[in-house]
Amino acid sequence: MRKNLGLSAEKCFFYFILIYPIINVASSWFFGNAQIMINRMIFCIMALCANYRWIRTKNRMGMIIDIVIVLNCIYIRDLRLIMHTDNIDFFNFLICMTLWEDKRLCYRFRRFINDNQCIMLMCIIFTLLSIVISITCEIGFIEAQRTKILIGFFKFEHGLAYHVLILYAMTFMLDNKKHKTFVLVLKAVLAGIIIFTGVRSAALVLIIMMLFDYTEQSSLTKLMIAVVGVFVLIGVWDRIEDVKRIPIVEKTIRAADIGDVTNGRYDLNQIGLNCYFNKTSTVQKWFGYKMNELRNEYEVLAGNRFHAHNDFINILLGYGIANLIIAVTVLIRFAERPLKLLMILMLGILAYTNGLFMYLPFVVMLPIFKAGLHTAYEKRHFISGKL
Repeated sequence: MRKNLGLSAEKCFFYFILIYPIINVASSWFFGNAQIMINRMIFCIMALCANYRWIRTKNRMGMIIDIVIVLNCIYIRDLRLIMHTDNIDFFNFLICMTLWEDKRLCYRFRRFINDNQCIMLMCIIFTLLSIVISITCEIGFIEAQRTKILIGFFKFEHGLAYHVLILYAMTFMLDNKKHKTFVLVLKAVLAGIIIFTGVRSAALVLIIMMLFDYTEQSSLTKLMIAVVGVFVLIGVWDRIEDVKRIPIVEKTIRAADIGDVTNGRYDLNQIGLNCYFNKTSTVQKWFGYKMNELRNEYEVLAGNRFHAHNDFINILLGYGIANLIIAVTVLIRFAERPLKLLMILMLGILAYTNGLFMYLPFVVMLPIFKAGLHTAYEKRHFISGKL
């Protein structure tokens, strides 16, 4: 009886993760003003599912993460701040990374997700339709530094870009034996969306994913892609002025002209580091300055309630070096072999350049990201006889 209940609970949780891209778009579309409440509900779901699994498997790391979260809450003390988005996102990051480091759970999830490819297609199609509708309604683009960038129904372009990175990982799990051309076109469309968001951190990860994708293709497919790539490069060279108007290129050129290609992120990082080394006590260095105090600091020095746009600095300041060590540890454990270094590189780029745990939907969908990369790797190496 208990076994059936566990299987049912696990499948429900798998379905929740798999349809989350639809939930993410729909919540941004219809309930944009209620995102904090939605995030609280997601945090509760993740915490319940994780603790249910940790108790069943006697996961010591999971129990440690629970203790860390409780200690953080005691340290913060103010209940309103405990339920603030910053803290919920960080707690969810710790829970999600620890939960999905379980290799057996990841294997069952990959097997489940490959048996439900129609849901993945629904997620991709729903996102694409929402973008088309947002553009039709003339709300899909915003102006940033006089550059028109794509946001769809999301508040920020990063939300859309990181969401599409997950969809790109989904394409690795689609059966492309019969529909290879369709899958290739789909990948090109998703890559184009990220380019038009102008989010350079997502573009860097996309490039790495595309290179990985390319290496996992058959020799014939590699040749076809290379030939098409040559013609694309020739076309780009002939229309270089038009290329400069592509959002991600134009945004980079404008930032360079201003004198800061990081769009002020370097200055934000320096403010954060200066605050950590010169304005915190020993206790604060170990256990955090608190995220709310960090934002207060940025409001005084930068004129807005920013954060450092760098997870390593955010965690160092908001939660202290003790929590930074824990966060890096669970991230490394999450990025299991055989693609450990690749995953650490990609997630490290997002964490360092813009922040990772601050984008809760992306963290919730990371199991899909992981499943897609591992499925692509195993498909190729199983065919070549290396597995």
